[in-house]
Amino acid sequence: MLLIMKDLLVIAPISLVEATTHQAEFFMPSLLTSIPPAELDKIRSSFTISPFAIYFSSGCIRSGVFCCLVVDVIKRLGWKVLLPSGEASILAKNCIQLEIPNLPCTVALIDSFSYLEVYIDVLFALRKQVCPTIRNEILISIKSSCEMLHYNNDTPKTAIFCPCSKKSTGSIRKLHLADVSERNGCKFWKCSLQTRVWGELSDEDRIWLDDSEGSDVSSSVASDMCTKKTLSNQQQQSGKFQSSSVMEDVCRKTGVTHQQLDQEIPESEIILLSEKCPHLLLSMHKALTIDDLQHVYEKLHTAHASASPHWFNLGLALGLSHFILTNIDSKHRGDNVSCLREMLAELLSTQDVTWSLLSGALKKPSVKLINLADSITVTTPNLLNRLNLTPADLSEVTDVTRRYGNQAGVAHALRAWRRVNPSRATFRALVEIAIGLRRGDTATDICRFIVENTS
Repeated sequence: MLLIMKDLLVIAPISLVEATTHQAEFFMPSLLTSIPPAELDKIRSSFTISPFAIYFSSGCIRSGVFCCLVVDVIKRLGWKVLLPSGEASILAKNCIQLEIPNLPCTVALIDSFSYLEVYIDVLFALRKQVCPTIRNEILISIKSSCEMLHYNNDTPKTAIFCPCSKKSTGSIRKLHLADVSERNGCKFWKCSLQTRVWGELSDEDRIWLDDSEGSDVSSSVASDMCTKKTLSNQQQQSGKFQSSSVMEDVCRKTGVTHQQLDQEIPESEIILLSEKCPHLLLSMHKALTIDDLQHVYEKLHTAHASASPHWFNLGLALGLSHFILTNIDSKHRGDNVSCLREMLAELLSTQDVTWSLLSGALKKPSVKLINLADSITVTTPNLLNRLNLTPADLSEVTDVTRRYGNQAGVAHALRAWRRVNPSRATFRALVEIAIGLRRGDTATDICRFIVENTS
């Protein structure tokens, strides 16, 4: 049921509590009620600072993004859901209010379906420091949510609400966006509904569009907002902050220059790169062979979660016949560890196997090793997802990899990446992805390739 709801983009996992019975916590806005428009307008009016909006060119907030955004700021930044008097009265399907630890600040997020409204309450003296940082953190969360949901053909944009909205009459204001333009160093807004209505940007609106006012102290404010993190989140974040230093170390050791890193990857070097670095895919869809036996065996037979007691059912789930498994059992009766190894040897010699297939088999009811399956997913990073390819391209790369091997798959993936994201298809981006996946060896291999094969 949970997997179905995750696929339908109506829930997002918050945490997994390791205990005798594994209890997962989820944010499930689909179970909440929506706040009526009149009530939403009261919430909007309670904030003194002008709001800003985040929108997509497609004209709507993508399904699941609001849900994942809320979870991301809770997990990554430690923001807390604001529950006045212990009641979840400000927690709804289309609206949520959050407080930021160690800061006198409240953030309200409203999903208006065509755009996301962001409201902030903070001390007047702190607004130039806090507001740009909060805006950037929310944009980071939306971007990571889109990447997780594989939305890769649209970029979220920041806008202000048209000052005409404040002049609307009636109990419910008719909010709409204003286009911001710049001529001769002067920024001004223009109503998106009425072409002859425009004006100068207010100081509050400039906060949302200009980083300069809060840039000097944004790092200290960001550190205050990130005090409530688990150890794993701290390690993950520290990895992000250290990625630039890792890049510098790799460049220094390999002799690659920043000018070389910023080169686009031409067609002539795609073939060379795929030949010299066939391991670039690092993919859940990589075709495994008998040469991978020891690596696969070590992944499935660990001290804390071994698949050896379940080897027979796992073999059935992976497509081996009952006759073959019975023969293995008769040769190594009572020795589950040896049976697991022999079963994997038979599997890798006769079947088309991938990490994804192994993970799926471990999750089947007859085996039910969910944590082990998840650990395989986590520890076998998928570079394909980081390339932001379309679902059709991902499927095609997987098919090419299975048919012709990893080298052909790498070449096909890089060609698709260059076509889908031409501005991103540089050597630097490829090295950054490898560093983000904690694969310094891969980053080094790419840099050595650049030095040896590019002008």
